[in-house]
Amino acid sequence: MLQLPILLWRDMKSRQTALSNLLILMAELTTQEQKQLYGGLV
Repeated sequence: MLQLPILLWRDMKSRQTALSNLLILMAELTTQEQKQLYGGLV
């Protein structure tokens, strides 16, 4: 069971897509947090 994720992770395309998805997710989270902070202050 552990071999499949490792093989996928070794694939450069899979790694790049996972990284870009993670960056997009983090960016969305930060913008949502900023909106909540500004909404709470106003």
